[in-house]
Amino acid sequence: MMEDAVMSIKSAIGESKASGEDIAVVGLDFRKAFDTVEHHHIIGELHSLGFPEVFVQAIHNVLTDSESVIDVDGYPRVQLKRGVKQGDPLSPTLFLVA
Repeated sequence: MMEDAVMSIKSAIGESKASGEDIAVVGLDFRKAFDTVEHHHIIGELHSLGFPEVFVQAIHNVLTDSESVIDVDGYPRVQLKRGVKQGDPLSPTLFLVA
């Protein structure tokens, strides 16, 4: 994926040079991006985009059934209320939707 982005940028720069037109390149770094997305915002966006209720409910279940567990002397589990799962193939898409 990174190679595709680099190739696209190189191609755009080459076309800009050939045509004599100016070009602007912007880079964004979304630190901790997957950790910052609020679950209710994802669900709201899925509704506003017209996804079927059964799909929205399935995504809601995936998001709300997540817990963070650190076993330290019996402390309770913590339910996650924001963020999408690192490594989940669906996470990049949910991040973009939000």
